[in-house]
Amino acid sequence: MLRVSVLGEQTFTDDRTGSVGIRSARAVALVGFLAVHAGSPQARQRIAGLFWPDSTDAQALTNLRRELHYLRQVLRDEASLVVTARDLCWRDTETCRVDVRAFDLECRAALAAAAAGDDEEILAHATRAIAEYRGDFLPGGYDDWLLEARAALERRCVDLCDLVCETRVRTGNLAGAVDAARRRTRLQPLEEAGYRTLMRLQADLGDRAGALSTYHHCASVLERELGVVPDPATRQALQDLMARMDPVGAKLPLAEPAVGRSGPAAAQLVGRSAELRLLHELWRTTAAGRPGLVLVRGSAGVGKTRLVAEITEFARLQGAVVASTQCFGTSGRLALAPVADWLRNPVVQSATATLDPAWRAEVDRLVPSAAGRGEPRAASRAMVDAWQRHRFFEQRISPLLWGWGYRQTRTDRLCTCSRRSRPFR
Repeated sequence: MLRVSVLGEQTFTDDRTGSVGIRSARAVALVGFLAVHAGSPQARQRIAGLFWPDSTDAQALTNLRRELHYLRQVLRDEASLVVTARDLCWRDTETCRVDVRAFDLECRAALAAAAAGDDEEILAHATRAIAEYRGDFLPGGYDDWLLEARAALERRCVDLCDLVCETRVRTGNLAGAVDAARRRTRLQPLEEAGYRTLMRLQADLGDRAGALSTYHHCASVLERELGVVPDPATRQALQDLMARMDPVGAKLPLAEPAVGRSGPAAAQLVGRSAELRLLHELWRTTAAGRPGLVLVRGSAGVGKTRLVAEITEFARLQGAVVASTQCFGTSGRLALAPVADWLRNPVVQSATATLDPAWRAEVDRLVPSAAGRGEPRAASRAMVDAWQRHRFFEQRISPLLWGWGYRQTRTDRLCTCSRRSRPFR
């Protein structure tokens, strides 16, 4: 049997000879297009226009004939591809299996079972369909027709996840419902409905920590991708969860975006009281004149940045000057970029006026000042040696950052800090 995969990958595999090498991505896309419209003949003119929209009609048809000739060589005597002078059609056979066709057939069977109220058949067909959906339809392609088909297939899989989740809840399989809900959030990470369902199911299973983690992950994704906080329905779901965890929680105010705050600190923090209490104690110790360093560690998506944003906002409201930076694992070398971000703080910049001209010139290498851009200055040799950079930081930069009032510096993603910036941590 010939097996064609167009969901999550683009491969042809022959059970007898193994993998079949395909040199043309267009040929694979042609199979995918015809399989999506299986049983419905597609006019050659239409296919040519969709696949080569920027070519003339004659050239597009020539391109189609070339790809069709190559595809027939790969398929050989396979009867799935039906070719006539005017159109092309894909039909299901016992000698060729296309994953998108298997997905479609199982999906239709699951919906038919749902209409008949047969939970056992719903789960049988829907789980098989979801298993077939291993990723995007024809990944790597971005033609208009392909994007439309890809979105439609993904939505069908999302709807199947909802159907499986509802059916498993109805049959008492909450753990299986959680798996389906979690798969849904991976398919549509920006749809909050999936997170609300997952939170409710985790709470029903007694996994309150997991439900809180789901909320924080949702808030993190929305902030990173859209720059927004969860909508009122999601925040209400969190409030309901907190009330279930603690009956007194019903008296807690609904988590609304805080006035005057933006970014990760815009929504009320919940579920990290012990960690936040420790950070508050450490900050009070620092404000009393005993500086310290705090390292927040954890897996991706558990809320590290959100926790640090909360203590940062707390310090700022107490009158502290907060200088923040973020490290990125890039291929380029951004030497001393975290230090440069700290020096861009307006209060720190105003303090650079107290430095000697020679040291101000070195500061301007990292953060050019407005005055420096307009004045000619004598060339100075850059600090090449590590001991010079460290001396520069200890004797000149350190007093700027630590020598006045309350102060706090914050560095996100410290693990990606450049080698030249590490001594300044």
